[in-house]
Amino acid sequence: MKLSELPEDLGLAIVRDAEFHNLGFFFDDLENKLAFVEAFRFVPPARKAKGICAILCPPELASSFSQVQGLATTAEPRRVFFLVQKFLVERTRFYGAPLVTEIHPSARIHPRAWIAEQGVRIGPDSVVEANVVIDHAVIVGSHVRIGAGSVIGAEGFQPARLGHEVLQMAHGGGVKIEDHAEIFANAVVARGVFRQSTTIGEYARVGNGAFISHNVQIGKRSFVGHNAVVNGNTVVGDDAWIGPNATIANLLRIGERATVTLGATVIESVVPGARVTGMTALPHRRLLRHIASIASRPANQSPTC
Repeated sequence: MKLSELPEDLGLAIVRDAEFHNLGFFFDDLENKLAFVEAFRFVPPARKAKGICAILCPPELASSFSQVQGLATTAEPRRVFFLVQKFLVERTRFYGAPLVTEIHPSARIHPRAWIAEQGVRIGPDSVVEANVVIDHAVIVGSHVRIGAGSVIGAEGFQPARLGHEVLQMAHGGGVKIEDHAEIFANAVVARGVFRQSTTIGEYARVGNGAFISHNVQIGKRSFVGHNAVVNGNTVVGDDAWIGPNATIANLLRIGERATVTLGATVIESVVPGARVTGMTALPHRRLLRHIASIASRPANQSPTC
């Protein structure tokens, strides 16, 4: 797709035409991507970002991107970026032509499950229980179980406030659930935003009511407890444990064999093998010592902070 092939009603002024193969934010690990910059403070990170071949920006920032192959200007680059994604997802085959859904004869699909007619693959001996919804661009491996009421391939939460208007980012990616994984009842797994897949690794478990957001990568044999939330673009390593009701912020890395305990809120990456607890999550033993120090104080003594 070239900048010049985008709809005229977007109001873009093409400074230098170029072909792009992806859309993406600065942090997305995608090559030949179109990105946007809406203010001067974003110019330095845009210049450092990898894979950008074309930029949408306001006219007053155009001179900041003389080295970028493709450039188009608009007064509202964020809004236009969202509309470009919507156009590509809904009106083109930019993200691939839909394929007829294929379900292996040995898979067991409950009659009350809904599976998109295009873009789904379900492997041998997998089980899809009642009231499951599987949208397009979902690949399910072999010996996978998807519990009742789960939604696989939903859109994640990616809105933008634009004055009095709110736009939702159309999702063009997919979901991959690898062999022997299990999704328990009423969980939701969102598909990737761009040319990416949210992945649930081999033998991983996603608990009842949990939410796995767009482009999250859950490692092999990792467990995500009931009602936990793992926000977008976070990577959870192999053999990790995310406790029930835990909340993991976006763009983090939870290392291999790490433990996030029940109800913890994690706003920083967790190193392999670490155990974190609390709100916000701190190293487990450090928090326990802190709690013990509070408990040992006389009732009339206030903590120092």
